[in-house]
Amino acid sequence: MRAITFPILLFCTVLSAQTLVYDWPGLGEVACTEWIGCDAGCSACNAPQSTGAVLIGASAAWVGVDACPHAKGEGDSQVFTTGWNASASEPMIVISLIALETLTVDSLIIEHQGIEGGSGRMRVRFGINQGLPEQVMKEEALDGSMQRTVVTGLGCMTPAEGGAFGTAQIVLQAFDGGDGWWLDRVRIVTSPCLDTGFASMQITSNPRQRPTVDFLGRRVGPHPAPGFYLNAAGNRVVVVE
Repeated sequence: MRAITFPILLFCTVLSAQTLVYDWPGLGEVACTEWIGCDAGCSACNAPQSTGAVLIGASAAWVGVDACPHAKGEGDSQVFTTGWNASASEPMIVISLIALETLTVDSLIIEHQGIEGGSGRMRVRFGINQGLPEQVMKEEALDGSMQRTVVTGLGCMTPAEGGAFGTAQIVLQAFDGGDGWWLDRVRIVTSPCLDTGFASMQITSNPRQRPTVDFLGRRVGPHPAPGFYLNAAGNRVVVVE
């Protein structure tokens, strides 16, 4: 049996989610760094709204895509996009993210709507520290109703080797069929990346460090099964074999 011990650390920390929302609002009280607009529609803010300062989102990039916001309610807009091809080639919407601390991307939520005679499918690509990602995370057929596409468990934004912060890129594409797709909202939900919480580890044969009870307080014998225990000093012990 090998026992790995490490001290219990008692601390309080706030592990809160941080969210970025791209919903293209109209004129309002919130300052905006970039606007988009069109003659047939209205003007809308192209920068995201954030609940914190650790996750930063660049303005959405409309690559080969015409974006025309239309008001759908007081201070709110959705964007009608055209310029899509039958295949998912160059036209794309790119959203770039920067994490000043390590963050895990818990979910990506896209609210959108197809139109009659418009694009037939939409695709979501995502990558961390990659530039433009190639990996397809989700692909769905479009219809005339409002749809909510959710992608979860996208990984931890940690700095690339030699870098000071982590980056991620989201690519949205409509394709297949005609041309035309409504994009209503993109929401990115993140939280701090969690490690094991083991501050230090040490393999020991010291009898005083041997496991004495499990986490329910039940005494264990001299040859416990692999698992997590406490020793007489109150330190956690991991039995690995």
